Formats: sequence, C-alpha cells, structure tokens
Amino acid sequence: MKAPQHANAARSGLQFRLMVSRAVPGVALSLPLFILYGRLGIIDTHFGMILSYVALNVPFTIWLIDGFFRQVPK
Repeated sequence: MKAPQHANAARSGLQFRLMVSRAVPGVALSLPLFILYGRLGIIDTHFGMILSYVALNVPFTIWLIDGFFRQVPK
C-alpha cells in the first residue's frame, strides 16, 4: 500500500530540516548555548551535557536509521 502524497511531502520536509540542522557547525552554537544554559542554570551539569549531545546527534542518527530502513526489502 502506498503512502498518501502529503505524507511523503511531510517526510521529505522533515528530512530537509534535520539535514539543515546538521549543516550548522557545533562551534557556531557554542555561544548561544552557553548564554541559554547560563540563564537556565544548567552550566556544568550532567543534564546540560546530555541535552547538548542529544540535540546535536539525534538528527544525524535519524538520517542514518532512515537510510538503513529504506534499504530493507519489503
């Protein structure tokens, strides 16, 4: 069964946003993250590090897993 056209458009839009988020270098995000983490009070905490790693690595992981699942025969 084929997915509806709007589902494919939404999926490709989501993939585009995920890849654009990977195009921004991590160094460019360091100052805004430092300011944000300072306001939230999570500098030098485990939660702050976990949040950073998850936010920066999840888009790449989703892209990798999506490519893998597309190769699995139906």
